[in-house]
Amino acid sequence: MALIPSEMGVYEAADGDLLVRFETGEGEWLHVCDLFMTDFGPVKGCEFIEADSVAERMPLKCISGRGRVMAKDIADMLADGELTTFEAAGQLALAQSMQKRLKTQIDVLKEYLADRMDAREHLTTDLGTVTAKRGSEPRWRVKDPVAFAQWLKEHGEEESVEQVPYPKEWAAKPDAIEHLVGQFGGEQPAGVELSRGSGDTVAVSRVKDWAQIFDDQQAQTQARQLLGIEGPEADGKDDESKDFWA
Repeated sequence: MALIPSEMGVYEAADGDLLVRFETGEGEWLHVCDLFMTDFGPVKGCEFIEADSVAERMPLKCISGRGRVMAKDIADMLADGELTTFEAAGQLALAQSMQKRLKTQIDVLKEYLADRMDAREHLTTDLGTVTAKRGSEPRWRVKDPVAFAQWLKEHGEEESVEQVPYPKEWAAKPDAIEHLVGQFGGEQPAGVELSRGSGDTVAVSRVKDWAQIFDDQQAQTQARQLLGIEGPEADGKDDESKDFWA
């Protein structure tokens, strides 16, 4: 048996009436329905109802608010075999385009806020907290000690250079180190490490620009599913979703 939703939101009952939940936990529901028709459209009425009356109108579909149902995670869909290899490739290309679009928006918003917020200032919103961080002045650093030491010697700064043993170039190559490990019974030489290999992967190219995807209603629906948002049915009239993606 389906449970009565506890999250605030607007729900559509099986008979088409609307039920509005104003607060979480214990509380009343507002029932909105058509009373009668006129030449100008339906006349609506509303009343507060208790939980037992809500139960009689189950199941409910959340159309706005916190009770909006989350779609199935993409990882679960893949694990359950709900996507073909071709469909998964399409989802990957879509995610890549979304990532590019979101990165652009994130960079612009960060730059805007960094110019207007004081250092360590916090802005707490309903969706998260934004904190300003103080930047740092550029400073010199040594990225190649050997090249720097050579430069010091060439410019008469020998007192700033110390002589240390250094492996020859050929001895530092992977095959040479592999030979040494075998030569000394598997002992790992000091100062070296076995780099991590890389697994098989795929490359994504010729991804559609988000402006092109935005005009494709089906792609918009796929984008909401990829983000785990169960949006309204694709009927070409989803103005709310267009505002979200703009």
